[in-house]
Amino acid sequence: MIFRWQGEGDYLKFEMDSQRSFRKLLLYEGGQEQTLAATTDGYEPGAVMRLLVEAAGDEVEISLDGTPVFGGAVAIGGAPSSGTVGLYCWGSEACWFDEVVVR
Repeated sequence: MIFRWQGEGDYLKFEMDSQRSFRKLLLYEGGQEQTLAATTDGYEPGAVMRLLVEAAGDEVEISLDGTPVFGGAVAIGGAPSSGTVGLYCWGSEACWFDEVVVR
């Protein structure tokens, strides 16, 4: 999921990878990538998951099925404070999104 999208090189992104077993919160600022938080957990392909991204002020909290991905809120420093959202998928044979809500 891409959020607080300001343009091509300025946004935040949460990504998961089942083959490489990771979950990451990334900041793209001026086209440069910075990892803000990461785990060595992947996901089960084909599983139905509820992803919740809560971005408030200088913190982001991400949860999957009600469990915090990074153990709580992550400080995002000088990341964009507003912007739009986008859905992101690559290298996956079956990826779909349903019931996307933005508040």
